[in-house]
Amino acid sequence: MINEQIAMEDWYDRAVVDRDGAKIGKVSDVYLDNETRKPKWALVRTGIFSTLRSVVPITSASASGHDLMVPFDESFVRGAPMVGVDEELSAGDEALLAEYYGLAGRPSPRSSVRASS
Repeated sequence: MINEQIAMEDWYDRAVVDRDGAKIGKVSDVYLDNETRKPKWALVRTGIFSTLRSVVPITSASASGHDLMVPFDESFVRGAPMVGVDEELSAGDEALLAEYYGLAGRPSPRSSVRASS
């Protein structure tokens, strides 16, 4: 699993690409599962000037060279629901994102904490 292959400090500024290799943006922050402390979500800077942000699940991401490949199309990631990107993703935000991305099973009732906090 990629979460165990990448050191925490190496997540930041890593390019995120879609399943076709199209660049989505760069990782600006990582949210850890509160219980396992493993990377669960990435906050990705997108857009021409990297002023937009999207949250994308990284539990099913894979390495593609130095890039982080997620199994979603670029436009789909950019269309993800906007959620609060403070110190934590609330359980409600996680549920909304999990539903949007079609993640299997029920979302965790816990929130995820920002790794840089």
